[in-house]
Amino acid sequence: MEDGGIQKLIMPKWGLSMCQGKVIEWLIDEGAEISAGAEVVEVETEKISGAVESPVAGTLRRLVAQPGQEIPVGGLLAVIAEPSLAEEEIQRFVESFVAEEVEDSSQSGDAEPASVEVGDVTLRYLQRGEGGDPAVLVHGFTGNLNNWLFNHGPLAEDRAVYALDLPGHGGSSKDVGDGSLDGLVTALCDWLDALAIPAAHFVAHSMGG
Repeated sequence: MEDGGIQKLIMPKWGLSMCQGKVIEWLIDEGAEISAGAEVVEVETEKISGAVESPVAGTLRRLVAQPGQEIPVGGLLAVIAEPSLAEEEIQRFVESFVAEEVEDSSQSGDAEPASVEVGDVTLRYLQRGEGGDPAVLVHGFTGNLNNWLFNHGPLAEDRAVYALDLPGHGGSSKDVGDGSLDGLVTALCDWLDALAIPAAHFVAHSMGG
């Protein structure tokens, strides 16, 4: 615990462009005992939704943010503290809290998306990692490369891993041709050729599977 037995739970930064998140639902009641790593609150951003985990074990003494409220990155969501700590101490901590600068916790690093012309369309993609047997992450219907935000970094620890936006999705061209599965497969194969990827492991879901 820090600050006299108080631990803050703050809005994380999931991706370089994230500035704030909306509180959707508290998953644990105020006053409950929680373990380190427990999922405490469901948060939604413009690109993704997920649960914020507790950094420590303790008692969830104060739920500061309310469902539906937009909280900036680094803003206070809740207070975790020992049961014996006085309410006055917690209130003083909440009132004096200043949102802090938060590093990207999605393991996205400094990688930025790139684009390549494939036939009549432009496909956006993001590469992380180098070497090894490459892997390609294929999103599903209505998705984009940001669907892999939490998986991309860890998967790229020992290999090059690519996530792309299929035609009609994300930052790729909106023209999907006839919209058929064969058409999407052709675009994907042409993209592999354009990046000189002769073989790869494919990770996919929904339409991508």
